Amino acid sequence: MYACGMEARWLDLTSFAGRYVALDLDTDEVLADAATMPELIDIIRERGLKASIIRARREDEPVLVGLG
Repeated sequence: MYACGMEARWLDLTSFAGRYVALDLDTDEVLADAATMPELIDIIRERGLKASIIRARREDEPVLVGLG
């Protein structure tokens, strides 16, 4: 029998609202942020970071959670 579960992660990124953020893969610490994705990718490459990228939502944007 197989089960699939999903738990949403809630990070406090209010100070980065509307910006692209690079998060540490283990701790979710913000490593860098930028106004655009290409700008953030350049920063990540320059610093040699291992990070995931997300866009921090603005407070007026809906929260979307789900598989698709």
